[in-house]
Amino acid sequence: MNVSFSGARKYKTSQNNIDTMQRIAYVVMGDSKVEKIYFGGAEGVDTEMLVRCGKLKNVVPYKKKLIAIVPNTIKDQPEFAQKAIEEYADSVIELKNPITQDDGYKSYRRKN
Repeated sequence: MNVSFSGARKYKTSQNNIDTMQRIAYVVMGDSKVEKIYFGGAEGVDTEMLVRCGKLKNVVPYKKKLIAIVPNTIKDQPEFAQKAIEEYADSVIELKNPITQDDGYKSYRRKN
C-alpha cells in the first residue's frame, strides 16, 4: 500500500496540529502494509510530515521508502524543504514542470 501527504503551505502550528501530525506519522510508519510514502515537497505540511516520518525511519520495525515529488526541480523548492528532502527522502521525483506565474502556477496542480 502507498500513502501520500500533500497539504497547506501555511498552517497553524498549534499544539493540536503538531500532535495530530505526530500521531499520523506514527500510524503510517508503524503500518506493516505501507511500503511507500509520497510527499509533496513544498514547505508546509508536506515537508513537516517528511521530517516526522524521516525521524521515525530507524525506530519503526517496518521499512518504508520515503519519496518526495517536486513540480520542477529540488533547487526550485524553498530552502527548508530542500534540506528536509535531502536529509530524509530516499528518492526524489522531479517533474520538471517550470513554475511560473504566467500560467497560474499550473505546475503545482500537475504535481497533485
